[in-house]
Amino acid sequence: MHHSITGQYLARYQRTADGADTPRGLLPLTGAQRRFLLVRSLDPQGRPDVVPLFFAFPRGTVDLARLRAAATYLAALHPALRARPEVVRGTPVQRLAAADVPAVRVETAPGQSATDALRQ
Repeated sequence: MHHSITGQYLARYQRTADGADTPRGLLPLTGAQRRFLLVRSLDPQGRPDVVPLFFAFPRGTVDLARLRAAATYLAALHPALRARPEVVRGTPVQRLAAADVPAVRVETAPGQSATDALRQ
């Protein structure tokens, strides 16, 4: 019997990850991530957990293919950047997603600022 919350969770996670019907690509959550997931489940419409960052560059100054390749490489190196939390058979886990980072181009209308375009 485990005497710590982390020990109990890791034992549950191990049983879940070792299950025959569980797909590969699962990672355990840290204590902070488990609390974060619990709080989020109590108030799903609350403030965002992750705030996306947007950058506006003058046209032609960024090579989108190279930027996308660099972001995909970084995501492949760091599983935490591509893992999504979910619950499998009552156990909170992280499921790994593919290391593919899309480049999203936001076009501005004539006379529209980049800030207004990103807000839309």
